[in-house]
Amino acid sequence: MKAIPRPNRGMPDRVKRRGSILVEAALVISLIFVPMALAVIVVGLNMVRAIATNQLNRDAGHIFARGVDLTGSANGLVNRGILFQMAPALRTTTTSGTAVLILSWVEYLNSSTSCPSPCSNLGHVVFLQQIVLGNSALRASSFGTVPSGSKDATTNKVTSPFSDTSVRADGILTYLTMSDGDTSYVSEAYFSSSDLAIAGIRSPPGTYARAFF
Repeated sequence: MKAIPRPNRGMPDRVKRRGSILVEAALVISLIFVPMALAVIVVGLNMVRAIATNQLNRDAGHIFARGVDLTGSANGLVNRGILFQMAPALRTTTTSGTAVLILSWVEYLNSSTSCPSPCSNLGHVVFLQQIVLGNSALRASSFGTVPSGSKDATTNKVTSPFSDTSVRADGILTYLTMSDGDTSYVSEAYFSSSDLAIAGIRSPPGTYARAFF
């Protein structure tokens, strides 16, 4: 007696293959394309922030180099308001701030004409003034930080540029060729990118820009 074949009650092979393809596609999308898309977004946002940082830095440097008062005086506080409108992140000076702007005025003292004796800073570049706006804890100047006790609290001008060895800024000679008595205005800006960080996606800690005038 011939056996009667029983119908296959299981799932058809093509349906099984279709299901496995969907699972594989979901894994590929979640493990490759989603992180890739997030990385592109992070890089793009950081590029936009870098452009904005550079623009603010140059604008602030131009203002400072032209002699606009940005000190802690009454007029200086009014002028600072212009920068605060350009970059609201500079308004806060607490540790929660997300930006810092450092404006420095320097001079090369390389003779008795520019640095009358006695002169401890003969042959050095020194800070004449340094103004820091925003969260100073984020980043220091690449060329040195003037101690608070070495400058006037209101004008931010160095009180003893000839004798105070803590106000040297010789690192500027790496970027500028200066002769005796030459002065330069330096602007530096840094914006934190912590708000753009995504777990698992490598992102720069912040964007930095500098300019010389």
